[in-house]
Amino acid sequence: GLPDGFVESKRAKTSHTGEAGITNDREKSSDSDEDSHSEKRTEIHRTDAEGEAFTGPILHSSELDSPEASQVQGKTVVIVGSGASGVEAAETALERGAKQCVMIARDDKWIIPRNMFIDVLIAMQPFGREMPLSFIWESFLRKWQYRGVEDLVPAHRGLFEGTPVVNDNFLSHVRSEACRYIRGDTRRLTSNGVLVNTRTRTSRPEDKGEEKVIPADVVVLATGFERPSTDFLPRDLFPEGYSQPDLYLQNFSTEDWSVLLTNSSYINAIGEFMGSLLCNLR
Repeated sequence: GLPDGFVESKRAKTSHTGEAGITNDREKSSDSDEDSHSEKRTEIHRTDAEGEAFTGPILHSSELDSPEASQVQGKTVVIVGSGASGVEAAETALERGAKQCVMIARDDKWIIPRNMFIDVLIAMQPFGREMPLSFIWESFLRKWQYRGVEDLVPAHRGLFEGTPVVNDNFLSHVRSEACRYIRGDTRRLTSNGVLVNTRTRTSRPEDKGEEKVIPADVVVLATGFERPSTDFLPRDLFPEGYSQPDLYLQNFSTEDWSVLLTNSSYINAIGEFMGSLLCNLR
C-alpha cells in the first residue's frame, strides 16, 4: 500500500487502487487540456475530505499499453482529460475490451482527421493563427468531421486558437455511443466513480453546473505528460521575440536550421502537429 498523504502526479508509471481526490494547479505540459501556455495538473490523493475511497483501479493513460490494462476488459472506463492522450486512451480501452468509455472534458478541443492533404492545407493557414477566413475551415469540419456530433464542436475556441487533436476514430465511437462525452469540471473521486460539475456546451470551465457522480469501474488519468526541458540548448537559439511557444511556426530555430524541435518545443499551437504527423507517415 501507499503511505498516507502520498500524492501521485500524472507522471506516475504505476497503477494503484485506493482512496482518491482530485485537485488542480498549473504547469506547462506537452499535452494540454487547458487554454494555451498551461495545463491542468491532476494529482491523486489517498483520501479526500469525506474519507471516501474509490474501490477500482486508477491508471495513467500511458499504462493502457501495459499488462495492467487488462483490468479494463468488460468495464466502464472513465477518462479524465480530453486532449490527445485522452482520445487515444478511449480508443485503446475500447480496443482492449472496455464495455464503455466516458470522457470528462474540462474544455473542448478541435478534432481534425488524420488526412495528409487536409491537415497540410489547415496547417498552411497564414501566420498559423485565427484569421477572418478561419470560419471556412471550421464550417467544413463542423459539417464533415463532426456530422452527427455537432455538440462537440468547441463553442469558445477557434480552430487556430489551440492545439487540435488529430484522430479518425474518436468521434465515431461517440456516434456509436461506445464512448460518452461529458463536459465538466472534475471535483474528486468517490467510492464508485467521479464527481463532476457537468456543464452545457456554451459554458466555460468552472461555470455553475450540476454536480453528478459518473459511475466508473476504472479511472484513467489522461492529463498529459510533463514537457521535456530544452534548457540544454544554447540560449541564443531562442532570440528575444521568438521563443516558446512561437517556435512551432517552423519547428526549426531561426538561428540554427540544423536543430529540429517537434512536440517538445511548443506549448499550444496548431502547426506543431504536422511534424509528428509527417514522422508517423514516413
